[in-house]
Amino acid sequence: MNETIEARVQKLEDIEALRRLKADYTWFLDHKQWDEWKRCFSSDFVFEVAGNRLPLDEFVAFVSRNLQPLITSHQLHQFKVEFASATAASGVWWLRDHLSHPGNGSEFRGRAYYHETYVKESDGWKISGSVLEYVSSEGYVFTTGPDNGMAVGLTLPPLP
Repeated sequence: MNETIEARVQKLEDIEALRRLKADYTWFLDHKQWDEWKRCFSSDFVFEVAGNRLPLDEFVAFVSRNLQPLITSHQLHQFKVEFASATAASGVWWLRDHLSHPGNGSEFRGRAYYHETYVKESDGWKISGSVLEYVSSEGYVFTTGPDNGMAVGLTLPPLP
């Protein structure tokens, strides 16, 4: 290992900053703090799930509109991070999520991986890309009713 102690400390500080970024991500998401949540992402962020790709503004609008009426709990577990440079990294996080609609009783529980890329900007690390890969799920949650609104499961309806 040819890294200096300073470089090793910086890498550990960056890992901690990325861990905190993902903690903020889930906190702001579950507490419906959409402006703060949006600040977790770079301006060129792209989200992908089930073959659908959304740029930042469309992603935030879609998620905030559909999750606002729900009670959500996103828990992140084991993670690994690899650095491509001092300002670029990639990571994988294990996710367990639980979404429920108090009005219609629908409920979803999932287990998934976030495969992500990160960029270090002047104000800190940001998520620049995220692919959500569900490995299992139970149930569906509807934002309004079974025939209207988002159904979360292994497959999602076409995005607007």
